[in-house]
Amino acid sequence: MKILKNRSGFSLIEILIAIGLMGALSAWMMNIFTQQTKNEKTTATNMDIDSLGQEIRNIVADGSSCEKTFKGINPNIPSAVKEIQKVLSDGTIQKRFTANEKKIGNSGVMITGYDLKTDETYLIPKGQKVGETVLIVNYDRGKMVLGAKLKTFKIPISVSVDDSGNILSCNALASTTNLASLCNALGRSVNTAGKKCNPPSVYVKGDTPIHQKQYQHCEGGMGSAEHVLDSWTADGAGTAKISWTGIANDTSVTWRVYKNNDIVATIPGSGISSDVQSRDVEVKKGDIFKHTVLLSGGVDSDCVSGGSFSVELDLLNML
Repeated sequence: MKILKNRSGFSLIEILIAIGLMGALSAWMMNIFTQQTKNEKTTATNMDIDSLGQEIRNIVADGSSCEKTFKGINPNIPSAVKEIQKVLSDGTIQKRFTANEKKIGNSGVMITGYDLKTDETYLIPKGQKVGETVLIVNYDRGKMVLGAKLKTFKIPISVSVDDSGNILSCNALASTTNLASLCNALGRSVNTAGKKCNPPSVYVKGDTPIHQKQYQHCEGGMGSAEHVLDSWTADGAGTAKISWTGIANDTSVTWRVYKNNDIVATIPGSGISSDVQSRDVEVKKGDIFKHTVLLSGGVDSDCVSGGSFSVELDLLNML
């Protein structure tokens, strides 16, 4: 008679495998829980940062509150202020959003400081006393968030400054969430790719070309007519230096430079004619400059054999 062995229960190996599987499952579930917590905390902090930033913007949109907070301060300085000062309707001053004081909002974010900083878009033009700067509100989002712990909210501010360059008066510009409206208010175009306003272009004459074209043989075409050799449209205002050269061989040659429909320069010649000229010109946004040559026909295939046209600025003094 065979005696059957009792195989009820689990072997040690089976128990160890089960423990390992339970541990892996617990770790996986814990990771899912942690990720979910981070997602929720990140969403909450971002909402608080936007909400608090808009509230601060609304306060400093009022000229009295903005001046009370920033008057006498350089518009390009870190740690500009410790708090925002709101002027109430009765003239009472209310201190709001003090840096490093306490956690605020539903997510418990903390404002760690306020910086003022000009950049390529918001700046005070050289030699002028009005312009823009940016109020940067710095936040600490705390632990258990996705991405960087520190984050900022930017508020563009229109300012006027005194002879020392410190703020006299100010007010926040349009909401940063409405980029087209903001850029339009500044009289600037929208840089959609960069998600910002294009910087202002204020020209100061100099010797560095921002536009230059070297002419090929028969540039602008052949024949007895006025040929356009080059054209340039200004995207800003100020003073520019335009320079041009030209070489042609014809019975009658007339070089011309136009600003819109007005002739800036006209230089007649005959035979082998070369033209080397420059002018300082006042420029408005949208002005069109053209370099042309009027040929009578008869020699050298009735076309130019070389030359150039350039617009030159002092880039060191550009805004």
